[in-house]
Amino acid sequence: PLSNFLIPTSDNPLNLIVILKSRTIMEDVINKFNLIQLYSAENIEEAIEILTDNVEYAIESEGTIRITSYVSTDWFHPADLEESSKFLSADIVNYYIERLNILNVKLKSEHASFQRAFIEERYNQNIYDLQVAEENLKIFQEEYNMVSLEEQTTAAIEVATKLISRISIDEVKLYTLKQTLPAEHPEIKILQSEITELNVQLEALDNGDKETALIPGFSKVPNLGLKLNRLMRDVEIKNTINIYLTQQYEDAKIQEARNTPTIQVLDPANKPFKKYKPRRLLLVVTTFLITLLLNIMYLVAVDNYNTNKA
Repeated sequence: PLSNFLIPTSDNPLNLIVILKSRTIMEDVINKFNLIQLYSAENIEEAIEILTDNVEYAIESEGTIRITSYVSTDWFHPADLEESSKFLSADIVNYYIERLNILNVKLKSEHASFQRAFIEERYNQNIYDLQVAEENLKIFQEEYNMVSLEEQTTAAIEVATKLISRISIDEVKLYTLKQTLPAEHPEIKILQSEITELNVQLEALDNGDKETALIPGFSKVPNLGLKLNRLMRDVEIKNTINIYLTQQYEDAKIQEARNTPTIQVLDPANKPFKKYKPRRLLLVVTTFLITLLLNIMYLVAVDNYNTNKA
């Protein structure tokens, strides 16, 4: 499985089995091998039911998936039909895997397109916000001829910048996780708690909380200095977010364009060497014993009847 923050993996064995059982793949298999005729089914719905009963999926202890296909023949059939049925059982499994890979790649690509569109929108918006922030800072500095800050105020800006940048990045992560995970998932809960805590810290910083006594609250800075600090902070925040979104945007475009196989076949299906069922030797022996028993019972009954009649 391949995964990252933007593209949650869908290569979990259970997820892959769900895809294998999908109507899309089953219809492809039925049409590919003309199973409606093979099963003597009235329509594709009946063929799907029969195919469902004749294909098994199992997850091995190592996490790999094993697919088994059964193809039945009449009790009395020519040898070439039995041979073709053996090949058909293997071909069905191999085609299942082929279609699984194609559909899985398609689903990943669609998901990547959605993520890319979301990141692209945020990226373009942040570019615009950064330009606005830089222009506002330039206008303010030109108007008041103010270009420097005291060390403590600069430290406050740096701390606030880190807090707001983390909040913005966590919000992007939270939105993305909500697209693929349930609302009660532990990762979502943890991220929401982290955002809440960061907002508390930022509010304490803005208000000059006692715990941040070494860094003066912005409310205590003279009005012009405060405005300059916030303008500079805004530019720094937009720059930080821009760096993050640029990387994520490029990753999203790569994922969207990727069309590499997602399924690795360890053992392709081979033609079976012997029948799975029924066990004809057992049936012959059982039929012989039942017939023998019935004959004995018949002879005993006839003998008793003749004795009673005499």
